[in-house]
Amino acid sequence: MAQVSVFTEREKQVLQQASYNYNIIHEINIMSFAQFEYEKMSPFFQNFLKGIPEEAKASAIDEWRRVRGYAEAKCVVYMLAQDITIEKRWEERSGVIPCGPIFHEDNLIAF
Repeated sequence: MAQVSVFTEREKQVLQQASYNYNIIHEINIMSFAQFEYEKMSPFFQNFLKGIPEEAKASAIDEWRRVRGYAEAKCVVYMLAQDITIEKRWEERSGVIPCGPIFHEDNLIAF
């Protein structure tokens, strides 16, 4: 059975530029070893691999672990950035200004 890339055409273009976003990193993080071996043959994925700061490994399984470790770390960074953004929005919405509390929608309670 022929394998199919897990990446869309748009994601392939992004990877070709040695760039990525959360969706791409998440796909790499959950990628199987067989799928990694298939994607590794593609020029767009090789460009992504060159962009990983850690040195490439000689063994294929070690290389897969290196890439998955990088993807996992980047997923955590994306999630933390999202949490920080949510927290900042919450602080802005529930603040008290000099002329009184800020109310939003049906929230009539000011902290």
